Amino acid sequence: MHLRQSDSHPNVIRYFCSEADRYFHYIALELCDLSLSDYIQRYAGCLDKATKLDLMKQATDGIAHLHHINIIHRDVKPKNILMTGLLTNPNNEHFSRIRVKISDFGLCKSVKIGHNSISKVSGAVGTEGWMAPELFDADASVTYAVDVFSLGCVFYYTLTEGKHPFGDSLSRMSNILSGNHFLNHLDEHAEYTSLTLISSMLRPEAARRPTASAIASHPLFWEPSKQLQFLMEVSDWIEKKEPRDPVMRRLEWRRNLVFTNWLDQLDEPLRLDLLKQRQYMNNVRDLLRAIRNKKHHYQANIFK
Repeated sequence: MHLRQSDSHPNVIRYFCSEADRYFHYIALELCDLSLSDYIQRYAGCLDKATKLDLMKQATDGIAHLHHINIIHRDVKPKNILMTGLLTNPNNEHFSRIRVKISDFGLCKSVKIGHNSISKVSGAVGTEGWMAPELFDADASVTYAVDVFSLGCVFYYTLTEGKHPFGDSLSRMSNILSGNHFLNHLDEHAEYTSLTLISSMLRPEAARRPTASAIASHPLFWEPSKQLQFLMEVSDWIEKKEPRDPVMRRLEWRRNLVFTNWLDQLDEPLRLDLLKQRQYMNNVRDLLRAIRNKKHHYQANIFK
């Protein structure tokens, strides 16, 4: 029933029909090529960042659709994220665009209209190592956030090509219950956006995790052109604000956690080119200004 409700989305596995006899119930589903788990194992070391983000975004869209129609999946994991459309040449060198499909609806539950949670059955439901901590708390509510937690684990698994944010299989459950995740396989600077998003998805407090729809619109999944346009618009917006403005103070107060001097992080030719135009201060305002100015100067040079 849940599958019939949900299969109108391109990132949810398609249901065709069902039949039953005296002994068995048969369900005809869309044929997929392999699971995310199989895919990561098979192509580890060959996947670029854009491919991984595409897989993550499609999985998020599928979960967001389920939540939109009031369904909690409760068993999100790499083996339940299937893939179709995978085509390779004889040397396994060429990939078509893969379509991600959320599958296995055996543990799904519908949320009643007007409610945000479902009643808990006796015992924890799901797959050990991928279940949110509240599923082990007899007094906690089961909300859409349990899928978000599991999806955060899947994100880390995808980006690191097989690693788990809560460690090896022996210590995984105790780390989940104590809230100890380890994201050390992602570079804290190069993967800062991924790290902050995944950390928010793995929060022990279910109410503090983002929704699936919010994750789907996160800057991690923006095209580079959209990211650049956003930074330019922020630069224009803060240009006339005073340093003591509350917005500016919030923007600047954590800058030392990201960089000590942003100019020192630039390649020398770029730094020298920027400083030919004007002087820049070591603050976020001037970093955004430099990004905006460089974009404008680049466009101007193209049309000269």
